[in-house]
Amino acid sequence: FIPQVPDFDGDGDVDLDDFGQFQLCLNGSAPQFDPACARARLDFDQDVDAGDLSRFRDCLSGANISADPNCLQ
Repeated sequence: FIPQVPDFDGDGDVDLDDFGQFQLCLNGSAPQFDPACARARLDFDQDVDAGDLSRFRDCLSGANISADPNCLQ
């Protein structure tokens, strides 16, 4: 599994709209198996926690600013 840029709404940027969707998946250290949250697992493990949040912040571009396609590398 290779995480994709966390542009959850598909508009080309990573902004607060995307964070709202990411936030719904935060669950700490418990495994997150909701299929809708698969893209929120950004640090290669089963949960959506502070590690994933850190990676999300690395990709944050702002509204109407194209996300860096390499932000998760």
